[in-house]
Amino acid sequence: MKRFFAIFICIATALIFVACTNNSETKSSKTETTQISAQNSGDEKSFASIEDYIKAEETQKAIDSMKKSYECMYDFDCYAEDNKFVYEYKYLETVGDEALPQIKKAFDEKFEEMKSTVKPLMEQLVGNVKEENPIVVLRFCNSDGSVISEKEYDKTVLDESVSEN
Repeated sequence: MKRFFAIFICIATALIFVACTNNSETKSSKTETTQISAQNSGDEKSFASIEDYIKAEETQKAIDSMKKSYECMYDFDCYAEDNKFVYEYKYLETVGDEALPQIKKAFDEKFEEMKSTVKPLMEQLVGNVKEENPIVVLRFCNSDGSVISEKEYDKTVLDESVSEN
């Protein structure tokens, strides 16, 4: 019974996170987009790399805001890996092996919906960073850092029609 309850809590947590992520990240991404646009109005390709973009003061403010909104559930961070802008969500508590398949499935099913969150960021990267092929990565990890699920989005996300929630 305890095992069933633990699995149920993990799945419910994952589903709540995914639902909240769409709203929170969309708002944060739009805020970040507005802030970076205001900062760079008139400048073409203001940042030499994604790492420089992440280090910018306005971007850091947006990242710090997101960290605060997730602090009770995830250790959240954003960082650059070559041409990738990585959003990493690491559970504070370890997700047991029995619950991992269900949580991975829940995240994998929500990645299509998360395009609306990724699109504004990709627009900013394409417009402000001197990187020909930027990638945005959504990565969900267990507390030990092992990847539960992840999705990479390239510039084709800009060509696709995505619905706003």
